[in-house]
Amino acid sequence: MVNAGGFSLHAATLIRKGQRAQLEKLCRYVTRPAISLERFEVRPDGMVSWLLRKPWKDGTKGFVMTPYQFLARLAAIVPHPREHQLTYQGVLAPASPLRDQVVPRPVVRKEPKDVDVADEDVSMGLGEPPKSQRYICWADLLKRVFGEDVLRCPRCRGRRHMISVITDRETARKVLEGVRAAARRSSGSLGGGDPSSPGPSRSPPAESEVRMPMPLRQGRLDFGK
Repeated sequence: MVNAGGFSLHAATLIRKGQRAQLEKLCRYVTRPAISLERFEVRPDGMVSWLLRKPWKDGTKGFVMTPYQFLARLAAIVPHPREHQLTYQGVLAPASPLRDQVVPRPVVRKEPKDVDVADEDVSMGLGEPPKSQRYICWADLLKRVFGEDVLRCPRCRGRRHMISVITDRETARKVLEGVRAAARRSSGSLGGGDPSSPGPSRSPPAESEVRMPMPLRQGRLDFGK
């Protein structure tokens, strides 16, 4: 056992070439299951028998239970989702007086400020959030994956900001009807026709104008790199 700088390392196990029995023993140790199969038995009547490693003070040596009771006991020891299972020792322990000197502080995300178009082009060219940042907003993820900046206005090239989230169906319908009416008036004024009539038809875009997003691969995406 080696101890240095608040960390410990166990390197006393050595298996030389040709020591197959020792290698098998080590493999059995590191691949052992969560429960001991030697103390677990399914009886002919369907009940599950579980023997304790050591008898209790009252003389109890094991338990006999139904399969559902056995599964309930196993489920009770399964950690909850997103529950930390690591226990830190030494300088990384929660109560260590040296923890603040070795653990970096969390990065606080700042909201983007309103800047000029020229300054915005420079800032957007720099691009990606810092690597130490744990949370990346959905707009930055869309830009990094598909190359589309959804918060950039195509007219003024300024930054868009979220005003509110509409969840009521009737309110959303009125807002969408107002946006559609404004689009019809704009197309009618450009074409010189009746604002109430639908806008002029447009030919389908050329193949070079159509940009399809790249499909996401299955698996976990590491956006920290």
